[in-house]
Amino acid sequence: MIIFLLAVFIRLIGNYFVEATILHKPFIVSGEAFYKDRTPTTDTLNYKYTAKSLIEGHGYAVRFTDWEEAQADQNSRYPVEKYPWLNALFVKDADGYFKHKQVPPVYPLFLAVSLLLFGISTFSYFIPQVLLGGLSSVLVYLITKKKFNEKIAILAGLITALYPELIFTSYMVRVELLFIFLLLSCFWLLQGDYSKKNLYLAGLTGAILGLAVLTRLTLLFFVPIIFIWEYFCSGEKKAAKIKYLFILFVSFLFVLLPWAIRNYMVFGSFTIMTDEVGTIVTKIPLSEYNNSISTAPSYLLVWIKMILIDPIDFLKESFYRFVLYLSPFTSYMNFSAKLLKGLSWLFVFPASFLGMVLAAKRYWVSSGLIILFILYYILMHSMSFVDRGLTYRYPILPFLSIFSAYGYWYIYDRFKQRKRGNK
Repeated sequence: MIIFLLAVFIRLIGNYFVEATILHKPFIVSGEAFYKDRTPTTDTLNYKYTAKSLIEGHGYAVRFTDWEEAQADQNSRYPVEKYPWLNALFVKDADGYFKHKQVPPVYPLFLAVSLLLFGISTFSYFIPQVLLGGLSSVLVYLITKKKFNEKIAILAGLITALYPELIFTSYMVRVELLFIFLLLSCFWLLQGDYSKKNLYLAGLTGAILGLAVLTRLTLLFFVPIIFIWEYFCSGEKKAAKIKYLFILFVSFLFVLLPWAIRNYMVFGSFTIMTDEVGTIVTKIPLSEYNNSISTAPSYLLVWIKMILIDPIDFLKESFYRFVLYLSPFTSYMNFSAKLLKGLSWLFVFPASFLGMVLAAKRYWVSSGLIILFILYYILMHSMSFVDRGLTYRYPILPFLSIFSAYGYWYIYDRFKQRKRGNK
């Protein structure tokens, strides 16, 4: 409870201090001004205006007149009338709304529900995201306690609660906090012995895994690893494991199915993949992407094709992105961001790598799946895309906090043992 309250308190106070005191901006923005607040980005506009469309009953769509007004720029990137190739990505209805699959559906739906329940304002999504941050810190505590011990769990929960990037993203219209909460919930359920024996919890685990995929599709390719791990590393009997995994798989597919059906009805393509995947995972130049996206048989095939064109260049770019993804900060950031991210990196990252190495040697069965997820996420973005703000790194930060706490505990325990031996 203390970890939860601390996480909530620091997110409320920290974001208010930055917005109102340092940036001198209104902390709560309501009404139509909410949609135009802050510097607009493509993702932010996608989420806000898709949520607006859902609230107004137009489904998963955007209206570009709203979009252009928010950008205050008539040369906006996305007016279909000016860029005919966008007809392959959007379907216009009679009311001037353009149905799309630019981003996965869960976060816009979360945003729409928040705004519908609490009104059109910053407060409506900020408070739920603050609570998600608090609950995520508690989940880190519970996961760590199961894997290691109470002291390490408290430290891991505190690191997550006080992690600057996780604190300040609470105020942003971004998917990361919801995705982190769903990820942690899934890993917490996966490690529970009782959840493997309770078929309802097995179904819940699969459903949460499906929601996580429909929040960030980069998780999709890790799902087979989860099933393989659960089959070979679970201590349950073979028949019980097969039954558990079957229910997990069915509930997972059941969550994905509505989005795939909707895409088939609107675009004629039975898929859960979004157009965002085409630009991020395949790293296609925009000009080529514009011309080929409507006929691309598979994003994965296009990605492989782009690698085969110049494998050496791909390896060089991947190494550069690998270094960038694990860097304390980037040249894109201002001084305060570099300082904050640099200090948090210095405190967490070295200790987390030590903790992962030690956990892999001592507790591979209990810790291996999370270690594989961290490595997968690093390699996935190394081979595809790393944003200059390093927000695509946020989902692994709570998991690094777990191993960072274990690394510090190991150093402390060794120091204590050496001190006793010298007496």
